[in-house]
Amino acid sequence: AMISRICELLRRDHILAPDESFHKLSFSVGVCEWTETMDSHLLYTKADEALYTAKRQGRDQVQLWSEVALA
Repeated sequence: AMISRICELLRRDHILAPDESFHKLSFSVGVCEWTETMDSHLLYTKADEALYTAKRQGRDQVQLWSEVALA
């Protein structure tokens, strides 16, 4: 829930570019729920998979990887 709130705050703002044009931000993120059986490499790999799933689904996505969701 917190990452969704952060994304929403980022979407509200506009960035002023050096040429004085304004641009909106989009933000996609992949999150992995850690379990005690995971090492750091697996945690990173699953978060990365979730990120690329979010990107495939379009801009401004939050994607969670969880063993519970797979069961």
